[in-house]
Amino acid sequence: MKLNLVIILLLLLSITSENIAQEISLKDKQRIISHLDSTDVFGAINTIIEYKISEAREKVEQVFWNSNFDKPDQLQLLDILFMFDSPLTESYALAYIDTLNNLPTDYTGIDPLFLKAMAAGILLKEGNSSKVQLIFDYIDEDSSNITFPTVTWLPYIIKNASEYEQRAKELLINILDNSDWDLERVTSLMSLYEIYGSEMKPLLINMFEEDGSPTNKKTVLDTLVANFKSEELHNLLKDRLVADTSSYIRYNIVKKLLDDFGTPADLMYVINYQPTEPHETARGIMLHSIQGFIPPRPDIFVFSMIDTLRSYAEQLYQYQWITDSKAYKAYLLLLKEQKNESDTLQAAKAYLSNINLLIARVQSDFSCETVTEDGSTTTGNLITEAGYKFMYYYSIYIKDNLRKIISGIK
Repeated sequence: MKLNLVIILLLLLSITSENIAQEISLKDKQRIISHLDSTDVFGAINTIIEYKISEAREKVEQVFWNSNFDKPDQLQLLDILFMFDSPLTESYALAYIDTLNNLPTDYTGIDPLFLKAMAAGILLKEGNSSKVQLIFDYIDEDSSNITFPTVTWLPYIIKNASEYEQRAKELLINILDNSDWDLERVTSLMSLYEIYGSEMKPLLINMFEEDGSPTNKKTVLDTLVANFKSEELHNLLKDRLVADTSSYIRYNIVKKLLDDFGTPADLMYVINYQPTEPHETARGIMLHSIQGFIPPRPDIFVFSMIDTLRSYAEQLYQYQWITDSKAYKAYLLLLKEQKNESDTLQAAKAYLSNINLLIARVQSDFSCETVTEDGSTTTGNLITEAGYKFMYYYSIYIKDNLRKIISGIK
């Protein structure tokens, strides 16, 4: 079994490695390739895979059936052929499987069923599903045979071998529910989501709430926010901010609440939570996020943005982030709905005039001098920094979109 895992890792090296290969001279490449003719080919094969020496493809095609390669060597050679898009990959893989069906009776090497399954996996990636049953034969032989390659094969089976779809889907769910390996669980789930979309939403939420790996939770959090942004998810994030045991996840929830939702209620929620964060470093980073917060630019029609800012102004006044009632009333007046919104151009021009006035008013109110009853002046804010950020930046976003409408219609 340990040897099987070694081969799995060697084969995965060419698929999963994201390192940039070091520069190797053509002379050194030829020297490495020439070792395929020797009796000690292990180092040459691994070096070709690790450094992605594509010049080796033709040589591998020529020597594949030579007697100096044992069955595990040939499996790695198949992977090299696949890596470098050899037109012989499919035919060699099929022939290789045939040789495994006719091994001598005294064969004592690696389990032939394992080798057949690995070759069937390469065929799958080539788009040939004729040997899929060999993969299930290997899995059924021993439950411990469900390894990371199994997880990567199953989506190919679902997509290319409809008769095996349900079995492959059930296996992915089983791996998701029972694997002790974090990478297997999240890879299974993301494969299911890629294929079945919103059907997998309950499983995504379950992993986000229950999985023991913060890295897995972060992957799912990103997926949920990018694809299932809703009030339900919004509330879930607020609940998990208090309940999750990982400071890494709690901080990332704060980032999502501020950067992706970013309403006044979100900022207030995070401000109230931050002093209670038990992890000192996370607490400090959260404070930095609060201080650097800028409301996210919304992806909605500009007239709806104006409605949103009107609603925000009401919330800001309730939170006392707009501290002066006259300023609050002035903001609402400048955000008053235009009666001629059906005439987009004229409404946009009217709104743009008011938004320019609003921007100037907010900037003035953020740092202003007030005349007191005795005639003296005091310096103070009619709007807090948090209120200013919402009123100012949202007004800028609206102004940008209004100008696009006006110039576009012209």
